[in-house]
Amino acid sequence: EILKKKRKGLQQRLQQVQQQAADNELSGMGLSANLQSRLQAAQQELDNNQSSIQQLQTEIDTLNMQYELDRQRLGELLGTAAED
Repeated sequence: EILKKKRKGLQQRLQQVQQQAADNELSGMGLSANLQSRLQAAQQELDNNQSSIQQLQTEIDTLNMQYELDRQRLGELLGTAAED
């Protein structure tokens, strides 16, 4: 949840930098090295955030599966079916 909120902020930052780049292009100033670097950094941070979200979701799914297997095994050991 925290990473998803951070993602929104990163997307907004990327959009702001993209807008600034577009404004510079329209005014004929071109894309400065600094602005290009900021664009790349913002995109990289957004990509890293998305990768972290996916990695954490995979961990959550794995833990949920393991929990369910553990519940079933406990039910077998106790001689009862694990209730939902």
